[in-house]
Amino acid sequence: MRKIFDWAFIVLILALSLAALGVVGSFELGNIDFAGFLVGQAVCIAGIVLLSVAHHFLSKKRKSPRGAATPTRGKEKYIQKKYSR
Repeated sequence: MRKIFDWAFIVLILALSLAALGVVGSFELGNIDFAGFLVGQAVCIAGIVLLSVAHHFLSKKRKSPRGAATPTRGKEKYIQKKYSR
């Protein structure tokens, strides 16, 4: 499931990158003016940024509780027995 999630975001970001290149091509062909070029680029860049931020927040791993890394009682005795040979 995680791979599908990652690939979906990759495809969407690639599509927005190609759309930005399409805006450049339309500007060079004279189909849009400079204001349209700026608006088109701004929309594509904003879409890429929003997708990357959404991916960052949606794919964050859950942190373990704060005390989970501390050893439990009785573990010290096990370690002493294991290495006291």
